[in-house]
Formats: sequence, structure tokens, C-alpha cells
Amino acid sequence: GGTGLGGFLPRLVVDREAASSRASMLYTAVARALLGNHGDAATAASSATAGNEELGWLKVFQGDQRSALVRVLSDPAATQADLETAQLELTPEQLAVIMVLRGLLAGGILLHVFSKRVRVAFGSDARRQKRLAVPYRATDTPTERSEFADVDALLAMTHITLYAEGLLEKDMTDVLHKLHELEPEQRDAVYQQWRGLCLRSHAEQVASQTTSGDPPRLPPSAGELDVRDHAQIHQLWQQLRFNRETINYWLREVTFPRDTCEYPHRLQATPFHLADVPRQLGFSGTNDTNLTMPLSIEPVLDGA
Repeated sequence: GGTGLGGFLPRLVVDREAASSRASMLYTAVARALLGNHGDAATAASSATAGNEELGWLKVFQGDQRSALVRVLSDPAATQADLETAQLELTPEQLAVIMVLRGLLAGGILLHVFSKRVRVAFGSDARRQKRLAVPYRATDTPTERSEFADVDALLAMTHITLYAEGLLEKDMTDVLHKLHELEPEQRDAVYQQWRGLCLRSHAEQVASQTTSGDPPRLPPSAGELDVRDHAQIHQLWQQLRFNRETINYWLREVTFPRDTCEYPHRLQATPFHLADVPRQLGFSGTNDTNLTMPLSIEPVLDGA
């Protein structure tokens, strides 16, 4: 309902105060959606476990605990005291998830990412070895060497890029090799998540009359997967290249451990930083950039 995300994003330019207010409303709405809107804890717990949702445990919180979580997730002014006051019994892993969600929502990362268009402002670059999102100069025109410095935005943009563009056939080979490193039971559990989502998506499309035909032909178990069978890999790639569970597993287990790295310190400087010392001495072969130099720099005229 309403105008949706695209309805208020342009107002960020013309009316920052109104946009900030509407952004806060969006964060709160997303936080409430994550926490669910159930009438009692028993119903919430049943719903959370029935769908086997990755964030289903968030929906068991009710009353004051739920209100405190909504504030922590959506309000940039919330503090650690707000979380402690709610007296939530959280594991270290659950606390880490809440902090990530807080950064995405209250920190404005999602809003920043969604204000950009995939394959216009960012996307993949087949020329690079890393399979991470990179800046674009124009539609389908990635920059030569530029990378995103903000790691949180980079991870979010990489997810969006893969959801939009899908996996390459080589990516499917890599993810199947990674899958075969697991124990048989764990391997089949992961594969059933991929297969289940694929079958559910097809059933939903048939119900909405957006597609017709037989359901996807996928091996019934991970035991029948053969990483040496190129024909089978090609068939799996056709069925699972846009599968969210498969993409998430590939990013989590293959791409991010291989392609992400961050130095403990970053050196950044502009001419204004370099000129902020008592004495400066430099050389430039032209005078056409004199007007853009820091005020403390005085050009020496020719012949002086």
C-alpha cells in the first residue's frame, strides 16, 4: 500500500526534514514486520517454527520486549540501555543479528543502497576476479578499478546484484564443490532448502498464473548430485541461478570468505589535507588548476 519506497526517495533531495521523518517511519515499519504482528506468544512461536524462517526467533517477543526491539532496530538514538531494559535472553549470535539489523535500518544503510539502481549505479564486473559489486559510471558500464570503501554498503549491494543478475554457471560449480565438503546429512539439509524454495516459487507462480508447465526437474536429494556431470550442473544452474537460498549460501561460503578483506587502517588525503602544514612546496606543470587549490597555497608566477 501507499507510495512505496520509490515514492519518498526523491524527496530526500527536495525536503530533507520530511524525508527523514518518512525514513524513520519506514524503519519502524520494517522492524515491526520482522518481529511479526501476532496476538500472543504461543501463536508467534508456532508461526516462527512452522516456516523455519532464518529470523523467525524475532517473532516470539511480545509486549514491552517487542516495543523495545522495534526502537533498537529503527531509532538511531536508541542506546544499549534500551536493549538491557527489555531483559531479553539473547545468545551472542542473536545479539549480533540484532546489531546487524540495527545498522541496516537505523544506520540508514538500506535506504542508501535502495536509493541507487542496480546496473546503473552499481553491479558486477565480469572483467574482475572478485565477484563483488563495483561502482558504475553509467548503465552497464562499470568503472575500471574503483571499489566501494563502505564494507556494509558493499555487502548489501553485492546481495542485490546477485539477486538481480543471478549466478554464473561457474559459480554453480563452485557452490556444488563447497556443498560436497559437508557431511552427507548436512549436505542434504542445505540442498533441500534450495530445492524447497525452488518448488515453492514455482507453485506460487502457477497459482498466480504467471507461469505454467511442469515443476522444476531437480534431483530429489543431495546424494544424487555429481560435480563431474557437466550436464547436471548446467541443468541445476538453469533452475537455481536466481534461487535466493543458493545465492546466499554461495555468498556466505564461497565469495565473502574469498573476496572480502579490509585493512585495519585506511589512508585518505586530499590537497586540503596535504596543505594543512606550516610550509608546503610542490610543482605543477600547468596553471589551470590554481583556482581549485587550497587557500594556503600560492602559485609562483613564471619567471619569479
